[in-house]
Amino acid sequence: MKEHLGKFDAAGLTFAKEALEAAGIEYVLRDDSPGSRYSPAAGRMETLSPMYDVLVDADRLADAKLAVERWQKEAEDAALRESGAPPPTADELAADAEWEKEKAVDEAKRTSPVWPGLFIIAAVGALLAWLLSHS
Repeated sequence: MKEHLGKFDAAGLTFAKEALEAAGIEYVLRDDSPGSRYSPAAGRMETLSPMYDVLVDADRLADAKLAVERWQKEAEDAALRESGAPPPTADELAADAEWEKEKAVDEAKRTSPVWPGLFIIAAVGALLAWLLSHS
């Protein structure tokens, strides 16, 4: 059985394919491109970039995730070495980790925009029912 490893754009797909092939993990690609959509701001249809789902065997899913993470870490390290920039300090890494935690907490606090709409619809329905029963 195939499990969903992730959704990738063209650049990410190349990266994921290299990682999976280097690890000897078989994968299946599924084109999940939305094609185009109407943009109210532009007043016309816009072509969206293609997106691909990568599927791997269920028993190799954990290996596939590790392979992609390892490949990404190696690519980041190589880019850092080539740029000549100094590696991040412990304080910078701690600040990044704290920011990620705060971002996750903020995301968890957000309520779904569906609930206010459902409450409004229920209130209008109750008001209409009450008006109809008293007329």
